[in-house]
Amino acid sequence: MTFTEQEGKTTIISRAEYVSAEAHKTVLDMGLVQGISETLDNLGRRLNDVQKG
Repeated sequence: MTFTEQEGKTTIISRAEYVSAEAHKTVLDMGLVQGISETLDNLGRRLNDVQKG
């Protein structure tokens, strides 16, 4: 993961490499997109809480 700041906002770039298209499909079928979305949503909420003090 790479975190970069630009104009007061943070961009997260997450990269993954799979040994084959089949391996990638397996991970997607297991809920990768939903899991990452939930994780980033939780991170966003936590960061907001920290900023509020």
